[in-house]
Amino acid sequence: MTEDLILPFDIIAQACRETKSTVILIGGQAVGVRGYQRVTLDVDFMITETDYEKLKPAIFTAGYQEAARTNVAVKLRAESNDFLDIDFMFVEAGTFQAIEKECTAEVFQGSKFLAERFKSLCLKFGTPELYKKILHYAK
Repeated sequence: MTEDLILPFDIIAQACRETKSTVILIGGQAVGVRGYQRVTLDVDFMITETDYEKLKPAIFTAGYQEAARTNVAVKLRAESNDFLDIDFMFVEAGTFQAIEKECTAEVFQGSKFLAERFKSLCLKFGTPELYKKILHYAK
C-alpha cells in the first residue's frame, strides 16, 4: 500500500530552502534512511513552531492542510489521498539546536535532510542490547 503513496520530501525540502528553515527527519522514515525498512503511513519531522509557521504557506499551496494540531505537534493531510501525511513535532529552539548537533545530513528520496543517528536514538531510548537485537533482526 505505501508503495503507491507519493512521498512529500520534495515539498518539504523546497519549502525549507525558500524559508531558510530547518527540519529533522524522525520516525519510521528516518530509520529507513539508515537502511532499516519500516512500514509507515506518514513522514515525521521535528521543527520549531516558528519555522513551521514559515513553512506552512508553501506546504498548504502544495495541497496539504492541518488535520489536527496540539501545542506539541501538527498532522497535515493532503487533499489527494495519493500523498503520505506529514507530522511535525514542535520543540523549543534550544532543544532543536542540541538535537541538530547530533544529526547527520542524509539524502533521502533525492532531497537532503538532517536525521538523528540511528544508534544514538536507540541508545537514548533503549539499551545496547536492544540496539544489537534491532540490527540482528533488521538484516
